[in-house]
Amino acid sequence: MQNNNEKLKIFLISVLFTLIFIPLIFVSGEEYKLMAPLPELEKVNLESGGFTDYLSALFKYAITIAAVLAVIMIVIGGLQYIGAAGNTSVIEDAKDRIYWAIVGLILALGSYLILYNINPEL
Repeated sequence: MQNNNEKLKIFLISVLFTLIFIPLIFVSGEEYKLMAPLPELEKVNLESGGFTDYLSALFKYAITIAAVLAVIMIVIGGLQYIGAAGNTSVIEDAKDRIYWAIVGLILALGSYLILYNINPEL
């Protein structure tokens, strides 16, 4: 497991990347062109749209992937809990895995709900 300093370092690098490099995409002035369209996105016209349409489509996929991964982690935590055979440290690890999978699922679905309430066209 990582200690708190390593977790803080990873968090700060993520924030730095988000604050510096992502806005550069919007400021660059060049139109973003897709090399290949994303499948099953009839509502989003990616040929005439730019980076924002692509980001919107990518966000929909990310929410789906986050939900599937959360369910998989809950199942793994459940199997780990069942197989613990009374070992308290393994039981606590399984409970932590299930707890954080549920927190991640709530965060992913909560972000979708917030953005949908702000503007359903997003």
